[in-house]
Amino acid sequence: MTQHVRILRIGALAERFGVSPESLRVWERQGLIPAAYRTPGGHRRYGVEHVRAITRLIYASEPVAMPSGERVPPELADQS
Repeated sequence: MTQHVRILRIGALAERFGVSPESLRVWERQGLIPAAYRTPGGHRRYGVEHVRAITRLIYASEPVAMPSGERVPPELADQS
């Protein structure tokens, strides 16, 4: 059986998890999620391994409510 992997753009992935695209960029820079694939034009694309990593990051511990409505793990809540 073949598994189909959907490739997501940053906005779609951010919406799926209820976070901002900037949160995904920061998490990538901090090494909290794998580096995104890049198109020849430099646009980020995300696959199943990114979805898994973000799921672990967000839901591994009790999330903290942010004023923007985002859900952020407590260990990241005090970082700017």
